[in-house]
Amino acid sequence: LLFIFIARVITTLLCFSSGAPGGIFAPMLALGTLLGTAFGMAATPLFPAYHLDAGTFAIAGMGALLAASVRAPLTGIVLVLEMTDNYQLILPMIITCLGATLLAQFLGGKPLYSTILQRTLAKQKAEQEAKAQPVGGENT
Repeated sequence: LLFIFIARVITTLLCFSSGAPGGIFAPMLALGTLLGTAFGMAATPLFPAYHLDAGTFAIAGMGALLAASVRAPLTGIVLVLEMTDNYQLILPMIITCLGATLLAQFLGGKPLYSTILQRTLAKQKAEQEAKAQPVGGENT
């Protein structure tokens, strides 16, 4: 799982930075699922009396990474619960999404889509300013 996670991160970064059409939403869900599954597989032997299921951790990890990245815990909870149609996981989803969002807020940084928007607007502004500059060598 670690190899798949690293490969997924690298390919997501390469695809996004290349400018190819596509997004980061689905890869983000996949990365959260991989992290949740790995955590669930590590926790299962540590707590055998609780009969933990790695699938529950996978779904919770999916919501947690989404919620922390966009700083929207309610969106992460509702979206993942609707996608999986498993409303028995609402309590683990609330705990993981709120916990991940609070941790991300505490560590600092900005929400992912806000950062992308700021970069896009700055790039557009720079392009407009470059077009507005008179071409060198012209007599006015």
